[in-house]
Amino acid sequence: MRAITARGLAHPLTLALLAAAATAAAKAWDAGHRVTDTHPARRAPERHRPS
Repeated sequence: MRAITARGLAHPLTLALLAAAATAAAKAWDAGHRVTDTHPARRAPERHRPS
C-alpha cells in the first residue's frame, strides 16, 4: 500500500510489487496454504433485536 500511495498505481515499482505479492499468494495457495488458515472469518457482532 505504501508504494501505491507514494508512487501511484501505474508506477513500475508498484506493478512489480503487486506482481510479486500475487505470485507469492498463488504459490502459497498451490502449496495448500489457505487464507482462512491465517485469517479466519470474523463473525458479525450480534445485534439486539427488540421484542
